[in-house]
Amino acid sequence: MAMSTFLAFINVGQHCFLEFDSQGRQVELVTANTILEGHDDSFGEDYHFAHHFAPQVQIDELGENIAAQRSECARVSGSVFKETTIFELAVMMYLGQFEQMIRKHYVDFSKDGDVGKLAELFRQRAKRREMSYEQYEFAYLPTLRHRARELVRNGTCPNENRAYVYQAHREFSAPTS
Repeated sequence: MAMSTFLAFINVGQHCFLEFDSQGRQVELVTANTILEGHDDSFGEDYHFAHHFAPQVQIDELGENIAAQRSECARVSGSVFKETTIFELAVMMYLGQFEQMIRKHYVDFSKDGDVGKLAELFRQRAKRREMSYEQYEFAYLPTLRHRARELVRNGTCPNENRAYVYQAHREFSAPTS
């Protein structure tokens, strides 16, 4: 029980913010946190973004990878922090200490510097959900296999595995009754 709670807490620290683009897809540089110059990398928290969205990048190239995405990080106010740990980020998020998080650890590639505005943005991202529990349990899950098979049938995807991935990267709309 204790280990499960700890691992859940660590996962929250790595993925505590959510943002969608205009087409309903997750904004990758927001969804997975990146920590620069972290105190501890025991759980892969430094450059965690690469674990999900750039797994082909070698460990010694991770710094260059995030540097190459500076302008995109600035545009979307990416989840890039410095000199912290995922545990500390999770604690700050749970306690609602967004201003302290921004002031002390956020890497503002845009050089905006408006702590209050950024704190409110990250507060909203921490509250955002992809869908409600009811929508997930009673609309999304029961139709998942059918939608995957339909994507294969109509030629959108070559097989069911790709159809599941395809669905994971698009906004879900519950069927109307």
